[in-house]
Amino acid sequence: MQILYKNRQLEKILTDFSALRKKYGGQAAEKIMQRISELDAAESLDDMPKSARTHPHKPTQMGKFSVDILKHKHPLRLLFFAEGDCKLEDRSTIKIIRIDEIAEIHS
Repeated sequence: MQILYKNRQLEKILTDFSALRKKYGGQAAEKIMQRISELDAAESLDDMPKSARTHPHKPTQMGKFSVDILKHKHPLRLLFFAEGDCKLEDRSTIKIIRIDEIAEIHS
């Protein structure tokens, strides 16, 4: 899958393990790198592992998806949008994403 980033600053943090570790801690940094590697290796969103719990957001946020980073103490999620020519209801057509942020959801 092709990965784009919201801005250069976010790309710099998410592609540098030291910056990730400094901002999110060691455990979260490892998991973030794992999820980005999984997204990069997948041909489409449909190919993501079940453990990532890839899911869409509310209809008011059309095209926005998230994957789990940490589920227990800190419910971190990697939030991204589907880009390009795709059908949101068919994950096998989502082949380009734009990472928007890493956020604690429901906290």
